[in-house]
Amino acid sequence: MVKDTVIVVSSDHLAMNNTAWKYLNKQDRNNLFFILRGDKPQQETLAVKRNTMDNGATVLDILGGDNFIGLGRSSLSGQSLSEVFLNVKEKVLAMKPDIIRLWNFPKEIKDFTVDRDKT
Repeated sequence: MVKDTVIVVSSDHLAMNNTAWKYLNKQDRNNLFFILRGDKPQQETLAVKRNTMDNGATVLDILGGDNFIGLGRSSLSGQSLSEVFLNVKEKVLAMKPDIIRLWNFPKEIKDFTVDRDKT
């Protein structure tokens, strides 16, 4: 692998409800996240409590950026909200109205135009 190469493999969720759902939920399941780094070919496993929001921050940290992005914290140099709050899911859901207001998500889209000439 080239020294300045970073390969990231990540799942974004366990599964949406589908025809395999009842079979999948009978097993222990975890989200997948691992990074192959050309500058650090040795294998290392981190046993830290984290969540998928931390994936982007971890990659950003490796690339030389900040160690946080949105609600995510780098697993290499930050503390995940999953460590800070035992009930991180409830905390994030409680923030949902504020996040929607902050990002000014529309409640509905009544009209839109598709520009076919724009590529």
